[in-house]
Amino acid sequence: MDQAPKECRKSLDQLLEQALAERSREEEQVEVTYELTGDYAPEQRGYRLNPEDAAAAISSRNKDEEEDENEETVGSIHLERKVMKNSIILAVSVVLCFSGFSALQSLQSSFFPAIGLQSLSVLYFFATFSCICGPIIDQKIGIKWTFLIVSLLEALYVLAFHYYHPFALITCAIFLGLGLGPMIRVQKSYLSRNISRLSYVTQAMRNKIQQRYLRIFFLTSKSFCFWGNLAAAMIMEYAGGMYPDSSFLSNVTENAVTVIQHTELCYERLCKNGIYPVESDPDDDLIESTTTVPSGATKVFIYVFTPTIALGALIVFIFLEKVEALLEQDPMERSLFHQTMRQMRLILVDKNVRLALPMLIFIGIEKAFIFGDFTRAYISCALGLQSVSFTMMCLGGAHTLGSIGVNLFSQHFQRPIIMAGGLVCQSGLLMVLWLWTPVKDDAAVFYVIAGGWGLCNAIWETLTLTFLAATYPDDWQAPFCTYYQLQWFGMAISFCLSPYLCTEIKILALAIFLAAAIIPYTILEFRLHHRSQMQNRTEML
Repeated sequence: MDQAPKECRKSLDQLLEQALAERSREEEQVEVTYELTGDYAPEQRGYRLNPEDAAAAISSRNKDEEEDENEETVGSIHLERKVMKNSIILAVSVVLCFSGFSALQSLQSSFFPAIGLQSLSVLYFFATFSCICGPIIDQKIGIKWTFLIVSLLEALYVLAFHYYHPFALITCAIFLGLGLGPMIRVQKSYLSRNISRLSYVTQAMRNKIQQRYLRIFFLTSKSFCFWGNLAAAMIMEYAGGMYPDSSFLSNVTENAVTVIQHTELCYERLCKNGIYPVESDPDDDLIESTTTVPSGATKVFIYVFTPTIALGALIVFIFLEKVEALLEQDPMERSLFHQTMRQMRLILVDKNVRLALPMLIFIGIEKAFIFGDFTRAYISCALGLQSVSFTMMCLGGAHTLGSIGVNLFSQHFQRPIIMAGGLVCQSGLLMVLWLWTPVKDDAAVFYVIAGGWGLCNAIWETLTLTFLAATYPDDWQAPFCTYYQLQWFGMAISFCLSPYLCTEIKILALAIFLAAAIIPYTILEFRLHHRSQMQNRTEML
């Protein structure tokens, strides 16, 4: 009987010793838990490892994470390069396609004082309303075919410039206007889809990257005015060398002066009470004087600008990467046209956008004045037709450099200060045009006015574009199209009235419209400045 309890006590002591030994080993060991991540998550299991095994496992896991991060970094850099490549390809194609049109737009009022301006008015009028059909065109045929069709229409417009006939010029202007609006909308939609591929970054970083790509695109594409007028100026010089006996440039200038005397290009001669006399019909003089546009010059224009337009279309068609559009499902199942109209209505009822509407229309009016009236009533009268392209080249260069300068200054100066500088510059130029009588001896003044005008235009366009990009960071293609529509509307009205109103009346109207537009726009800028200060204070807290 006593032997049994002794054996029991012995077995209990052995079990206790084993338990203590296991507990001491547990304290020396490390428990590591692994959790699988992926499309599914199995239940967690704990594995007991020695300290050396645990350190090896942790280092292996860190290496895997570093490799994954490196792969993500390489992938993001590759994607950013693709986005940059597509943006630059699109911008270069825009420059090639629109450089010829920009040069001809500057010469239209001097070559065809009445019908040329009317064709531009019709073109921008149809472009204003055709922009509504942009989403439908984008969905049906895409950006490549849109570029190809609009490039063909531009080539026809250049051909109409050579084979001059009022009906042909107006017809080509109508078709080009119908294609210009959808082309702008398709460009902005493609840019939006292209930039939206950078979805791996945060929203704040994405907005900064988006604005950077937009700046690169607009700075590159807006230079078509400089390159187009540079090519036109070189064509004038080249044509002068082609016709040494006939003295091509002097003949062009003499013909232009003859047209000036008969069609009131020099407004101070026959302008009465602010309106050109009705008894003088410019169209009849132009039809009789077909030598105003020498065939040699227009042939060179066709030989240069038609291949340039074709090259721009081919670059888009071959090298531009296709980016699939993500169509949003409308819960009301409305048509794409109704969705576009609804977007425009929501944009126009925005209280901040309404404050910018007069300024956007003013930008179009002042553009039409410099391309239609300044070239005709100032440059052609005093310097001759051969100086138009050189002066407009100065305007295009100042616009490009001014856009770069405004983007740089906006990082160090507040927007209201930049706006005030643009207002002072624009007001000073209007005063000079009002008081100054253009003469040939003041050739430098023409280039100063053109350069200053390009700088002012760069200030207004950059401020309004950055405002729209910041207000609509996720869906900015529709606001940008509204931006162009309002500009085109102002240009259509200005070109339409240009053959009938004297230049003094146009300068006075520009000053009045500038005063009416700057008041609400100043309110908008100070409102944006106050909102920016509040955001900075919130971030500091």
